[in-house]
Amino acid sequence: MLKKLFLTLSLMFCLVSATGIIATPAAHAASSSSVIDSDISGGSIYDPNKAGDQAENIAKVNKPLKLIVQILGGVGGTCFVLAVMYYAVMIIFGSLNPQKAASYWKALLGCAAGAFVFFGAATFADVIAKLAIAN
Repeated sequence: MLKKLFLTLSLMFCLVSATGIIATPAAHAASSSSVIDSDISGGSIYDPNKAGDQAENIAKVNKPLKLIVQILGGVGGTCFVLAVMYYAVMIIFGSLNPQKAASYWKALLGCAAGAFVFFGAATFADVIAKLAIAN
């Protein structure tokens, strides 16, 4: 019981420290260059149908969207990687009977797939942001 409690607390400590490091610069960057702030400082209202500023409007939407996808992909991928490490430790050091081994292996493969999906989203954030605006 004490071993499980220690592993859970250490996993939570790693998770909080990882998200704290990732979220702090991102929150500062989002607050300094948001879509609303750029519209107010420019003095014009965001109009997606305005004739000459289509590229500027796309850039105003793409930049924050790309940042959000990168942050969520990075944090989600980190959480799944920590879960993969947890299940790997449980498989290596845990007392395995055949029933527990099957459930741990399923959880390990599921978490690895989740990490792949989230890190893929973080890697291809630019493409995802462009797909959101495609005509």
